[in-house]
Amino acid sequence: MKKKRVWRYYCEYCKKSGCSAYHMKNHEVSCTMNPNRKCRMCGYTEGHRNSMDELVAIVKKAEPDMLTQLREATGGCPMCMLAAIRQSGVQYYEIDEDGVHSNFISEFDFKKEKEQFWRDSNDARAQESYDYGYGY
Repeated sequence: MKKKRVWRYYCEYCKKSGCSAYHMKNHEVSCTMNPNRKCRMCGYTEGHRNSMDELVAIVKKAEPDMLTQLREATGGCPMCMLAAIRQSGVQYYEIDEDGVHSNFISEFDFKKEKEQFWRDSNDARAQESYDYGYGY
């Protein structure tokens, strides 16, 4: 029988763990629970983003047009939107003062937002390269 001791590394912000310190360091930089995160999607599209405190404040207001405001503040980045929702601590379903479940976050579908984000980004890049190639 062989016996082996293995190191386990944990993210300081979420519950993710792994056996590689290198991979966990990379994860922590862009972890959606990291308040000082560096967004890889914004970096790819050269997008901008407001501070995470501002984004979380938008979510906590729980206004009817919260997703629209959040989309504008993040430049449409679904990862920043997800990070703000997760860090706000707001539950998927909130119970209001009448005891009624309101699901103002249920409109947010990360998968659809991500697909739309990449579609728009790729279309913009294709148009940019087309314009560059023909000198327009």
